[in-house]
Parts: sequence; C-alpha cells; structure tokens
Amino acid sequence: MEAHKAEVERIALRVQEFYNTKEKFRIYHGSSSSTRRPVEASTNTVDTSRLNHILRVDASEEIAVVEANVPMDAFLEETLKHDLMPLVVTEFPGITVGGAYSGTAGESSSFKHWFFDRTVSEMEIVLANGEVINCSEKENAEVFKGAPGALGTLGVVTLLTVRLQKAAHYVEVTYYAVEDAREAVDKFQAFATQEDEGIQYLDGMMFSPTKGAIVTGRFHDSNPQGLRVQRFSRAKDPWYFMHVEERIASSDSGKPWRELIPLPDYIFRYNRGCFWCGKSIFDVTGFKLNKTTRRLFDPLLRTRMLYKALHTQEPTTLMVIQDVAVPFPAAEKFIEWSTSRLDMFPLWLCPLRVSPMPTLHPHPLKANDPDDKTSELMLNIGVYGSSSSIKTFEDWIYANQELEDKVTELGGMKWAYAAQLYAEGRFWEQYDREWYDNLRDRCHAAAMPNIYDKTRVDLVAGRKMVTESNAAWETSLFGPLGEIRCAVLCVWEAVKSRAWRLERHSAWKKWPEQ
Repeated sequence: MEAHKAEVERIALRVQEFYNTKEKFRIYHGSSSSTRRPVEASTNTVDTSRLNHILRVDASEEIAVVEANVPMDAFLEETLKHDLMPLVVTEFPGITVGGAYSGTAGESSSFKHWFFDRTVSEMEIVLANGEVINCSEKENAEVFKGAPGALGTLGVVTLLTVRLQKAAHYVEVTYYAVEDAREAVDKFQAFATQEDEGIQYLDGMMFSPTKGAIVTGRFHDSNPQGLRVQRFSRAKDPWYFMHVEERIASSDSGKPWRELIPLPDYIFRYNRGCFWCGKSIFDVTGFKLNKTTRRLFDPLLRTRMLYKALHTQEPTTLMVIQDVAVPFPAAEKFIEWSTSRLDMFPLWLCPLRVSPMPTLHPHPLKANDPDDKTSELMLNIGVYGSSSSIKTFEDWIYANQELEDKVTELGGMKWAYAAQLYAEGRFWEQYDREWYDNLRDRCHAAAMPNIYDKTRVDLVAGRKMVTESNAAWETSLFGPLGEIRCAVLCVWEAVKSRAWRLERHSAWKKWPEQ
C-alpha cells in the first residue's frame, strides 16, 4: 500500500502543476481499448501506467482492492486463486479495471449486474487540482456517481474496491436458434424478465436477417451430465462466433444445443478474432479464413494486437465499430435499418440494465412505457466490421452520421469509446449538461477536455491523414496492391508493439483441460 500511496502522490503533484499553470493535459495509460488514437506520453500528459497492481483480495468480504491500470485477465487470474471472480468482466482481456469504470463496460452478465461500475463499492480519484479523495455512496457521492462514463474528464481514477462473487469451473451455455430480429428480442425479453437466478449470462448474435442465436450461461463446477466441453483460448480452438453459428446450424429440429465452457474461456470468448473484426484482415488480404490460417496467424488476431493495428490505421481502416443501446421496442427497427444501410453481420446483441439518472452511460432518450416489462433494460447492439457500401473516408463519415441519427431517432444512445461525429449541440442534447458541468466545477476540471472534446472525430485532421497516407503508399512498394497496405502495416505494428507477450495463461491452468 505504501508503494501505491507514493505513486498516487507523484500523480497528484503532476496534476497540481498543470492546475497551477492552467495548462490542459491528458492521461497516459500505456494502452487503450478505445477505437480513438490513444494519448502518447508527452510533456502535457499524466502517466498512470504504473498503477497496475492488485493490492488485496479479501475472500471473506468478497472484495478486491485493485489499481486502475490492471487489465481484466490479470484481475481475473488473481481472483480465481481465491475461487472468486468479478460480477462483470469485460470480454476483452486488455481492458483495464479503471477503463471499465470510467468508460461504459457492459457484458453478458449486465442484464443482471448492471454496468461494471455498479460492482464498485469505493474508489480513489485525483481531482484535476491535485486533491486526492475517496468516493463511495456515502462519501463524495456526487463524484462517485458521476465518474462512471466520464472517460477520465473529472480526474485520475487510481484505486477501486470491486465486489466479487463465487466462481465456478464451467459455464454451461445453451444456444437457442432464432429466425429473425423479432424472435431474438422476444427471447431476450423472456429470459431477462423471468425470475431464474440460475442464469448468469445472456447475450446473442444475428448472423443474417433470418438466422441468429440467443445464448444463456449458468455456473457449474462439474459435468455430471457428460456434456461436451469446448474451449476458445488456444490457437487450435475455433473462433467463438463461428462455433455458435455452426452449433445452431447442426442442432436437430431447432432444439437448443448445450455444452460446457471453462470459465476463463467463456469470459474472454471474443478475444480471438476480436468478435469478428479480425475477419476483415482476411477480407482485404485475400487470405482464406479457415482453421489453418486462424491457427497460423493466431498471435496477430487477438484483441491487444488488433487494437495496436487499429490505432495505427485509424481512420483509414474504414471499419464501422459502434456499440449502440436502444429500448427493447426499438431494437427490431434498428436491426432492420442496419441491414438495409450497412448489411454487416454478425451483430452482437446484449441486454443491459439501465443506470439510474443522471448518468453518462447510454440511457433511453424517451420516456419508458410503464407497462413494458423491459423498461429497465436496453438492448446493446454491436455493429462491427466492414461494409461494401463504405469505400472512401467520406462514405465512412456518412455511414457513422446516419447511424447516429437513427439511434437518436429511436430513443437510444451510443457508447463513447467509438467514433463520434455529432455536432456539439446535438451531442449535448443527450446528457444533463448542467449536472455534468457542475460536477466538473466540483472536480476543478477546467484544464481537462470534456467528454465531447475527448470523443469527437476531427474530420479536418482525418481527411488530411487519409490524403497523406494514400500519397505515401502510392509511391511505395505496396501502393499498387490497394487495401493490402492496411494489412501489411497492421501486421508490422502489431508485431513491433510486442502486445502478444501480454496474453496470460496461468489462470487457465487451474481449470480442467478436456
């Protein structure tokens, strides 16, 4: 704890320097799980990359005290040593605990346990004037309530106390085939509102307008029924989304398919392939996506590596990567729009419990129907990948702007991690700005960017970057090969980053090998 206090004191002094000189600054974490180009260490940054320790796991109280820059796989690994785990664990292992708290982190347990921040009982933050305070529901409650989703625009989150639960060896998953978006929404409504404490996880995918899967997960410590055990963490294992599609296609007469997944493999099931975004690399290079190529390129196709590549290429990748949350009654309409405008599949579907207002998390923009059993829930729809309708940077701009317009029209909101092209006035219509600005005043945060400044896409700079990038490649060896240049640079930057060395496996050893 003494080492932590010394590091926080160093950070606080650095923040105080900027406050005294009224110089704007940003926070350098050492990594980023946002699609935006990350902040690099420089003279106007506060370096928090050394806040990467788990200070305590208390099995009796079922809590963990953890520094903000600890990645989720390291956090899970440590808690599993005590047969415990967080209630909400992000699906990408490189997302940090502080990032999950300060951002918007929802997963397949969030229909039950809300967003990740609702599992945090206490946090420590360095305010933008260098003051260090502790926050909880009873102490500095206004900061505790406002920091989630604020993206570090109130100060520097340094330490969190996270509630835990008993872990299990396996997650028993059941795949239910659905024939359209309406059936998917109905099944989510049924599962999310029924009083079945056994269901721990709930999400799904649409593979086409007429084919999808809803997936439920339950904890098990053994396998008395002799179910098949399937893993997803090894290079020889299938990618999760492809496996689910194969399972629902092979099930007899549409009957649900059940199997067991070792807990860590379930939690990070989307790590390999980064959902299905890794498929785009094969699409632009001409490589055939099959079992052999997936295994051969496996180190390059895990999320840490793909983020490095994305940050190098953004915005020239022309991929749409957006998470939206819409009220249940509007979900079918959004999926229909996405199909006609983008024709991008799969789509990720995940029901999420809405945070109490005021909040910086996605929330309904329209009054809920009091008779709607899902009024406390929204459906997260993940739109990730490439569209045949997007061939230029201008196409990419229009597609994202139309997505923003459609989400707003349907009374929903987007996640702030992704590209954001709203006009400033339109952006602030979604939030209680007076509450947010008062909170920033309370935290002395005038020298820090607000959430609009931090998330907006600079279209002028983006167009310049695309023009310069294209011009450079025109005169290079790979210029005539078109979009293969993106894949070449992706591989180079990913390998150079050495992010592949961060993949962890010791937590998996305790769980049965089958």
